[in-house]
Amino acid sequence: MKALQILLFVLILCFTSRSNTIIACDLTLSNVNVCNGSSAVLGLGMQFTIGSVPSLGVITSFQWTSSTGFTSTQQYPILNNPQPGTYTLTIQAPGCGSVSETINLNVANNNCPNAAFASSPAVLCSGSSMNFTNQSTPGGLSYTWFFGDGTTSNANSPSHVYTAPQGTGITGYTVTLVAINASGVMDVQQSTIQVQQIPPEPEITSNQLQPYNGQEYLVRCTDNPTGTIFISGLANNPGAWAQNFTLNWGDGTPLVNPASFASTQNHAYVPGLYTLTVNMLGPNGCSISNTYP
Repeated sequence: MKALQILLFVLILCFTSRSNTIIACDLTLSNVNVCNGSSAVLGLGMQFTIGSVPSLGVITSFQWTSSTGFTSTQQYPILNNPQPGTYTLTIQAPGCGSVSETINLNVANNNCPNAAFASSPAVLCSGSSMNFTNQSTPGGLSYTWFFGDGTTSNANSPSHVYTAPQGTGITGYTVTLVAINASGVMDVQQSTIQVQQIPPEPEITSNQLQPYNGQEYLVRCTDNPTGTIFISGLANNPGAWAQNFTLNWGDGTPLVNPASFASTQNHAYVPGLYTLTVNMLGPNGCSISNTYP
């Protein structure tokens, strides 16, 4: 009986607590002070809590409006010609509905930092890392990087891996560096970097390809004592992207550099297991390979 009374008390306490508690949904933004002639980024330092729990990740939509007529649905919109005025962000979040906060954007004519950076290499191969060197002045600034692919960093001089869509062209990404001094004044630099697309890995054509366990194997039966493998071409030749080909037969013999696969490539093996590697070298030092056991 005593245990039952305790259980009933706990249930009543929980019900009373839930029915009388109002969960606060709080959106916090900082005013923006931007150097005259610079772009501006809204929303830096944004905080959103449900109760006391940080909940920025649960926001389902962002809507910026302004007394200047500016609108945006981005979380951190970039204004290339910022106008002084009031800017209001309205967000939607589960259990909160609409929550709004208004800030002021002011233009500063002095006490301005200077945001600057360099990047290397000049053209990056997709899947590789671009290195950024921060050249902002003076010292003691805080930084936010927008890499143009939806990711950010607060590092001083970060590196970032870019993965462009498969293809043979160039993908451009606009990188934005925001530098803010101790007075809260920001300066912004933007630059477009180039990322070389990579085509699908080369697939050879040969009547000796045999599927096994999800892979394709080049097979030559031992009834042919020479064990010659014939490669008749590429099934997905990327055309002008491929500037050079390399065939590594995998048995210690010298590499072969066919100008193309217009003519059949062949190689004689002694019986055994080998791995053939086909490599394509493209523009800007980029390459893609495929292997066949």
